[in-house]
Amino acid sequence: MSAKREKVVNIININLLTYFNVICARLFEFHGDRVSNPEVLEGTGQQRLQDIAAERRLRIAGHIIRLPQEIPAKYAMTRIPEGMRKVGK
Repeated sequence: MSAKREKVVNIININLLTYFNVICARLFEFHGDRVSNPEVLEGTGQQRLQDIAAERRLRIAGHIIRLPQEIPAKYAMTRIPEGMRKVGK
């Protein structure tokens, strides 16, 4: 490779590295401004995921409680197991 060509390749590599450093700096600036989850939920007016899951569990429990006793879901929810579990894993 000629000296002139090596110089051109080096300049291109330096330009690429400079561009890469600028991009990385922008990414770190962006990630430096973080917002906490409670702030996001408050700003958007949404509920926490735990609250949504609890509400849905209660809703399905209300439906199951109204089912007839012979339905397997109602039986499983109201059944009290006999005895004790085996000791172990």
